[in-house]
Amino acid sequence: TYPATLVSLRGGYARGVGMGPAGDPLPDRMLLAAVVETPEGDLFPQLHGPAALVAAQREAFVAFIEGLAPVEVPEPEQPEPE
Repeated sequence: TYPATLVSLRGGYARGVGMGPAGDPLPDRMLLAAVVETPEGDLFPQLHGPAALVAAQREAFVAFIEGLAPVEVPEPEQPEPE
């Protein structure tokens, strides 16, 4: 398990693309986000949507964050020279 910080925000949400306009805010939205510190760099997983749906998935989101762990990748086998 890696060190992580969890943030939860709730309110209206409007998002644009790049520097474009954000559009009308959607009411009653929720954002769960984490900063997960790994030796290879930080990860920023996010879950956002209608507040009731996101709140219902909070436990699963936290379990996902807690389940992040390094994976050992075996070295590829080298063919023997002929």
